[in-house]
Amino acid sequence: MTSEIIFYSSKRKIKFLIFACVLICFLGFFIIMGMENWEILFLHVIPFNKLFLGSTLILIFTVFIILLQRRLRSNKPQIIINNTTIFDQSSYTSVGEIEIVDITEINSINIKGQNLILLKVKNPEKYIERQNSTVKRKILEASYKNNGTPIILSASSLECSFDELYSSIQSRIRI
Repeated sequence: MTSEIIFYSSKRKIKFLIFACVLICFLGFFIIMGMENWEILFLHVIPFNKLFLGSTLILIFTVFIILLQRRLRSNKPQIIINNTTIFDQSSYTSVGEIEIVDITEINSINIKGQNLILLKVKNPEKYIERQNSTVKRKILEASYKNNGTPIILSASSLECSFDELYSSIQSRIRI
């Protein structure tokens, strides 16, 4: 096996996520503009600052829309698997190049309906420390504390199924 396995972003899944973010931004707009007469989502019984909630929804999901549009325009591979490395840039918390010899265990878990692949490595601190962003580093540290590894892969935004990604990784790892 000398060929590479390459996974790209699913344009269809990204377009759906952008649409969902736009809907949430509209919800934020409607909350700000006054939903006193709307008795949906039980918002009428929860005391909160409507301006703050609506503005927060609009701000956060506008940022998501911008990031998703960048991903939509990109034609770069998100995951590349070969005999020596797995190169992951499929999410914000991707660690980049993962040496296959470092991988000690591969597991799958399901969190709130999303299947994830956990790659346990010999030296997880190496993958955490090479992150330049403090935010990324903190997220990877929390992942390591909660899951025993900072490296978590998902097929949710890729043009493949979870099973296809899992079997592709498993076929290259000799544990």
